Amino acid sequence: ENLEEKLKLKENELKEMEQVKINLETQISSLEKDVENERIHREKAVDEMNEKEKMLIGKKLEVANQLETLETSLAKAKEDLEDNKEAGKRAQNILKTEMDNLSEKLKSERETGEQLKLKLDDTESRLNTKLAAANENLVSARNDVAKCEEKMKGLEDLVKQKETQHFELKGEMAVLEATIENNHDEKRSLLER
Repeated sequence: ENLEEKLKLKENELKEMEQVKINLETQISSLEKDVENERIHREKAVDEMNEKEKMLIGKKLEVANQLETLETSLAKAKEDLEDNKEAGKRAQNILKTEMDNLSEKLKSERETGEQLKLKLDDTESRLNTKLAAANENLVSARNDVAKCEEKMKGLEDLVKQKETQHFELKGEMAVLEATIENNHDEKRSLLER
């Protein structure tokens, strides 16, 4: 009878151990599922980060190309502005020299005296005609200079606009580079887990 009780006790212990084993196997299975789900989740997160990184790098390249194009355009606009300024200055200097020369000739002819009055009248008439033509040329040149100044103002506005775009694109580049760096850090953190 004592042996039967011991046997029964052992059977009960065995049943309890079987139940513990079943419980442990259930927990292990659940943990394995959790681990698999976590692995899938992390792989998906890494894939998403890789995709995001590709997109950001593409955007960075696009902005870099825009920045390069803008810098080229800005340099050309500045060069055109300088050319127009120089052309305007040259035109003004040429016309001023011409007017000064004609004025000096007219003054010299007027000072020759009464004995040369007839010749002076004729010469003065010719010089006045030339002076009138020169004045017309000066008016025309002033109009051209005004147009040049108007064009220069437009180019200056364009330069300012392009400089503003240049700074904005540089700012956007900085933000994109920071975002890419942050994305690298996040991906590294996910992979290290």
